[in-house]
Amino acid sequence: FERYNADPADDPLGLLPSPGEHFAVPGLDVQLGDVDGFVGQIFFPTDASIPGVLREDIADVQLGTPFDLNLDGLIDALDHTEDHVILPARVEVRWTGPAGMQSVTLDSTIAPR
Repeated sequence: FERYNADPADDPLGLLPSPGEHFAVPGLDVQLGDVDGFVGQIFFPTDASIPGVLREDIADVQLGTPFDLNLDGLIDALDHTEDHVILPARVEVRWTGPAGMQSVTLDSTIAPR
């Protein structure tokens, strides 16, 4: 979560840089009007104003949230960055191709621990 969320301040220290939420895909061109310059973006159940805080109470039907991310039997508004055992994630890729503007979205649940 810390390596791919929208908050660069929480990136773990190490030999490899954290890519963050945006990514390029070789061979794909960004859509017209794209502000970040990348075709790809990763989303987690977070509040946009505090993107480094993983939350159970964020409503997102496609991600299946709200959901008990640490499996303690409760769904709350606390930070579950350090204690989640389930991590819902959405990967979106938006590009301009021969057929015009196109996109693909993948919603998944990862069990990182």
